[in-house]
Amino acid sequence: MEADVALTTELETDWWLRAPDLVREIFRQSPGPGTVVRYQLADALLELDSNYRRVLDLVRTHFGDCEAPVPWARDGIRIRCSVRVGDCSVLALVSFAGSQEADGTSMAADRFKYLLGRRHAEGPSPVPGWTLARIRRSSRPFMTRRGYEALIDLSQEPLQHTPGFVHRYVLNATLSTQRDLLFVHAASVNIHGTGVLLMGPAASGKTTVAFALASRGHPLLGEEMAGIRLGSEEVVPIRRTAGIRRGPRAQAVAERLEGRHWETEILQEGTERMLVRAGELFPDTGVAPTRLGCAFYLRRLANRAAVERFSPSMTHRVFWQRLSEDAIAVSGASPGRRLMKLFTLMDVLSRRRCYLLDVGPPEETAALVEQTVGDEAASDSR
Repeated sequence: MEADVALTTELETDWWLRAPDLVREIFRQSPGPGTVVRYQLADALLELDSNYRRVLDLVRTHFGDCEAPVPWARDGIRIRCSVRVGDCSVLALVSFAGSQEADGTSMAADRFKYLLGRRHAEGPSPVPGWTLARIRRSSRPFMTRRGYEALIDLSQEPLQHTPGFVHRYVLNATLSTQRDLLFVHAASVNIHGTGVLLMGPAASGKTTVAFALASRGHPLLGEEMAGIRLGSEEVVPIRRTAGIRRGPRAQAVAERLEGRHWETEILQEGTERMLVRAGELFPDTGVAPTRLGCAFYLRRLANRAAVERFSPSMTHRVFWQRLSEDAIAVSGASPGRRLMKLFTLMDVLSRRRCYLLDVGPPEETAALVEQTVGDEAASDSR
């Protein structure tokens, strides 16, 4: 308890000036292995070793469908991450091994805008080689980092836009290692062997439409994030736990949700979301990488569902503007790299059939998407 009080006092002053010493101190205070869990995130295996129960619980809550119960035997990217708290419970040390790309300094602060509510700043630290990140409403930094190590002030988590910054920091680092994949803010579904993206901003209906399609027997590949292999242009399953807001949903989905207890989370602005694992809601549909066939951009909510064919390009001003304004349309570590990924996404989409989708009643919208994909497949086979 005395150690907690002492370090809390330091956190209220200039704790980041002691970053190198604090790293050594936390390693000394917690030298042994903690709980080790493994998650298959697209083409990378995250092996997380932690004595911090909250981060283990949050990763399992949000990515439980991706948990790998046994050690990984295949070749591929393997990221080993350690999350440690020492005698003080308000400072976490996050460190990586296994990939140069898991170097935390390569993830510029812009990458975390959507986690921090776009009210943050990052700059150099007085300690050589370290950087500081702070939430603008706070008088002190919430994180200092160097290379493969980051120290995070857990007492500031309530100030952040999205609960559980530490586990999202770990997951973002794992995704950033996968240079052969393009990560897109989209739901993804396999409709009769065709990979389908459902793109659009937050609260545009992606989860509602994707779940309605899954309730019709189409494997749900992912609810919020899609990974596209740039070589084969396959959509890789990333079954993140869905955050379901209040609103209309397909009757079959409502029936599956009813009578079961689901965890919830409350965002900073007060929005409550029910956390639902696709694997529990749709246990009868297997998932596998599926070649991308077409994409739907959810244009607006409407009384009736409707689709309009379009060709994605920078000359399609409305589409390009909406895509550019979406802070997480694609995952990128810097503004320049993000722009290149937007160009890459546009190139991939330009070689696919794309549609603007007006989202109507869930069943009607799902049936229209299903019919559109089926008509295109029939046209291609002729």
